[in-house]
Amino acid sequence: MTCILFGNFQSKFPHSKTNETFTISTETAIKTKRSILEIYFDCNSSLVLTVDSELYLYERNLEIQIKVPVNEEISKIVAGYQHYFMLAQSGSVYVMAQSYNKKLGLTNSDFKGVHKFIKLNEFTKQKVVITDISASSDNSLFLDSDDCLWMCGNQKTFFKDYIPSNSGIPNKVPNLKIKKMFCGIKASHFFFIDKENKLYVVGSDSDSRSGSGKNCNTQPGQITKFKPEIENFDTDLIQKLFPTNRNSAMLYDSKIYSCGYKDFSGNPENPQILTLIPETKDKTFVDLFAGSSHFVAEDDQGFFWIWGYNDRKQCNTATDVHVPYTYKSKLFDESLKYTAALGPYCTIFFPDLRGSADTGFMELFEKQAIYDSQIKDTKFISALFNARTEGASEEIKNILDNSSNNEQVEEFFRWVYGETKRSYLSIFEQFNSIYENLKARKFKDDIAKLYKDENSKDFKLLVNTNDEDDVVEDEDEDEFEEIPVHKFILYARSGLFREMFHNVNEKNINNVQDFSGKTIESLELLIKYFYTNSIELTADDDPELVVEELSDAIEYYQLEKNSNLYSELKKIKNQFDLN
Repeated sequence: MTCILFGNFQSKFPHSKTNETFTISTETAIKTKRSILEIYFDCNSSLVLTVDSELYLYERNLEIQIKVPVNEEISKIVAGYQHYFMLAQSGSVYVMAQSYNKKLGLTNSDFKGVHKFIKLNEFTKQKVVITDISASSDNSLFLDSDDCLWMCGNQKTFFKDYIPSNSGIPNKVPNLKIKKMFCGIKASHFFFIDKENKLYVVGSDSDSRSGSGKNCNTQPGQITKFKPEIENFDTDLIQKLFPTNRNSAMLYDSKIYSCGYKDFSGNPENPQILTLIPETKDKTFVDLFAGSSHFVAEDDQGFFWIWGYNDRKQCNTATDVHVPYTYKSKLFDESLKYTAALGPYCTIFFPDLRGSADTGFMELFEKQAIYDSQIKDTKFISALFNARTEGASEEIKNILDNSSNNEQVEEFFRWVYGETKRSYLSIFEQFNSIYENLKARKFKDDIAKLYKDENSKDFKLLVNTNDEDDVVEDEDEDEFEEIPVHKFILYARSGLFREMFHNVNEKNINNVQDFSGKTIESLELLIKYFYTNSIELTADDDPELVVEELSDAIEYYQLEKNSNLYSELKKIKNQFDLN
């Protein structure tokens, strides 16, 4: 695959050069032999996760395949300044580093050498299950299943009065319950949200890097509660929040907020407060990435916005970038969607092979293990298969039926349910036209087609259409309208319906009355959104009522936090001036 990169890479990325350190002052395209899913940078190396779930470490022009611990599946990987952590789905934590230091969560005797992940036994000893991990230049942070924070490293940076300084073993911070934490690769401060949904910052605030304001005077070890200058600020709308060495940035309700050292805060007119960047206020953003002191944000039109410290040309400009500028490389392949990875002093853009993989549908696939002969068991499964294989469904079925490679067949059905690994299409590589057609398909487009497939819909949402003032003496006299839908769509999209269909094989639920109190017009828009991921108003829709009802629906139907629905409603607000 072809990647676009600039900055100082210090031999920490696969490339064709032979010198140990190289700086790319202008964008350069480099081909790699691996198909990359994720990239993580520490100060001296990069760790690459491929689409085939393999891990490779790149340092000093070496490519080293890293073995994942036996019987463990990766849940999350984070990079510190000189180390990597891996969180397994079991709740175990593993660390890899070039040399021993106390931020690894190990004793010196437990460190078994470089280029391998070593388990942190302290959590096992204390029977602690870890649910989240993070790391900075001096510290490592862990969140357990009881919402308690554990730390190791140079504790005085964050909690000098609470736990031993320079501890190599993780220590629990007493009397602190955390819902979510945000840390950065070289940051000397970090943010967290407590169980009451309040936002706090801990650490150094020199250069106003935390955006906590002039009066907070945050010092190492001091916990400071602060509220950004955002009307009706709600921590549930924080999509991403990154502290770095010199500044901070936040993706909040599809908008970008920034602060920090004036010359590269992204907001030089008001650098001391975490506030909306004026140059980006009319844009809708979908992602945010951070290095050690520079940022990249992605908008919904596929453009990237870059700003921050630029001492090694990591911003692809001649000087520090005071305010974000738009970037869309001429080297990009227009047929591909790109994503970014940032490290200390470097930036890389590469094709986004995650595509539109849908975790809701993959969870459904795992529960049902649907493949091979079970394809015709339900109307929905058959309809999804036909949508994903449009134009070649019968031919593909014949190939699957005649295959003796059950693993390849199962992998293909994982692709049907939203996986984007092209290797899962390997069973069709010898059938060139089929293979090329399947590679070009997008899961989100195929799911959207099912919205109009009335014949395969197997569930009805019953909506009470009586006026609130109507007096109904007999419940049987209630008037209902029906919204037909696929049961699997409701299961994949809504936590409320996941609870209702706890066993997705249950056949006896064919309809349910909706008790949300929403109008049928708003519910029809919501159901269509479940398929298409967009809200399209007609001339008969009341924009203000739609925004109000669908905003409430996010909580009622237990939709994913920071769902794209927020962005869709924001567009309606802007279009009809409802802010």
